[in-house]
Amino acid sequence: MKSKIASGTVLHHRFAPPEHRFTYRLHMVMLELSELPALARLWRRPLCWFRREDYLGEGPLEQAVLARMNQLSETPLAGKVWLLGQVRTLGLYFSPVNFYLLEGESGFTHLLAEVSNTPWNQRHHYLVPLSGDNDHDKAFHVSPFMPMALQYQWRVKVEEARVAVMIRCMHPDGTPKFVADLRLDTEPLNRRSLWRVWSHIPAMAVKTVAGIYFEAMKLWWKGARFYPHPRGEKKQGDLR
Repeated sequence: MKSKIASGTVLHHRFAPPEHRFTYRLHMVMLELSELPALARLWRRPLCWFRREDYLGEGPLEQAVLARMNQLSETPLAGKVWLLGQVRTLGLYFSPVNFYLLEGESGFTHLLAEVSNTPWNQRHHYLVPLSGDNDHDKAFHVSPFMPMALQYQWRVKVEEARVAVMIRCMHPDGTPKFVADLRLDTEPLNRRSLWRVWSHIPAMAVKTVAGIYFEAMKLWWKGARFYPHPRGEKKQGDLR
């Protein structure tokens, strides 16, 4: 099988006042979605398992992702779909973002980022081409300490044993506001590698949610400006 387990770090760095920076260790799965039936033998409920209802759309996930990509694309897209994201651990699931990667004959061509926000429990999709211009305006409220008037710059690199995703949030004048930098080393996904990585962080969902609120509390303590959810002020439509 081609599917992998990925482990590494995520760095968040906020530049404009107050400055704030943290790094967490994490693990994710990188699943070639056509292999999901064969991967079923690896999961052990409730310790660690893939639950279809946690992800985009209905029916086979690969088809749902392709359909969503084509809704957002100006040209038809086809190929193999990979999921870089979280699975349920200890019966719980939460993922701030799932990355769906489209692989064509000459390599990876597009990324569909499925972004969630807390505590509103909403989702939004950004389709990002991996070649050419992939910068665009922010269209979805995530952190209450970040304004909407920002531009995203995506930098994605997929290698044989490493994946890197960097997202820069820029002010309209071109100065940086925030950077999220995900760096993961990958290895073949099998029972041994899955349980070794899981044993290091058995409750990934709990760690993620706790980290979000802990860092938000520190930002509040530092006096970061609060931006309420722009309900009705900006349409949270799809952005190509």
